[in-house]
Amino acid sequence: MNEISDFIALQSSENTKEGYARVLGRFLIYCNCSLPTGNAWVDDYIKNLKSAHLSNRSINWHITILKTFYKKALDKVIYFDRLRTTPPEIAAPTPEDISKLFSAASKEFEPVLRFFVDSGLRVNEFKLLSEQKFTTIPSEFIVMGKGKKQRVVVVSPATESLLKTPYLFSRPWTIRQVQYQLRALAKKIGITHLHPHQLRHYFATTALNNGVNILEIKEMLGHAFLQTTEVYTHVTQGRLREVWKKYHSKIN
Repeated sequence: MNEISDFIALQSSENTKEGYARVLGRFLIYCNCSLPTGNAWVDDYIKNLKSAHLSNRSINWHITILKTFYKKALDKVIYFDRLRTTPPEIAAPTPEDISKLFSAASKEFEPVLRFFVDSGLRVNEFKLLSEQKFTTIPSEFIVMGKGKKQRVVVVSPATESLLKTPYLFSRPWTIRQVQYQLRALAKKIGITHLHPHQLRHYFATTALNNGVNILEIKEMLGHAFLQTTEVYTHVTQGRLREVWKKYHSKIN
């Protein structure tokens, strides 16, 4: 269907295009290539996805994509109540792990690693930034996020001092190259598995633990919805206990 192919083509990331194609392709098979109207189909389709043993989180993702498709491609509004989900376990490296990674990183990979830790970028956002040429090292970086939404990223002076021109990271990097280098580096210091998104987790949880407001972190990460950012809050209970103590010490 032209509406579906046109909608997929509008997405900025190849990973997003592939994900949307899978979701919409599955939906087309379910509805025999005849897109239903109204909202009556939503509950039945959720039951269909449940029967395939998809998690509530995955089902919410499927229906959200369909809701976006109906709105942008067909100018129709789909209503559904998000299914209740439990926050996933977030495997973020520890500060000690990060320190070891910095020490063990090669001169080529160190600015890449430090930029991820400083910025919380998605790996595709980093790839696009690494392909740009610069005549001078900027103090702030414009990043193109999901949905072609731009945001500003600021890194530490230590990281900034490692950047070069014309390419900030000596050369353009592919997603696979970043993943391979990070896995190899992690293995070198005794971490069995580490991928770029875990550095994004580290950035978010470190910011929360240091008192940065979750609404500010939402903007720093380029999240469209606060619920996406709130997945990090369950790992910051230690800081919340300190907030409670501080609160009670002031009122008692």
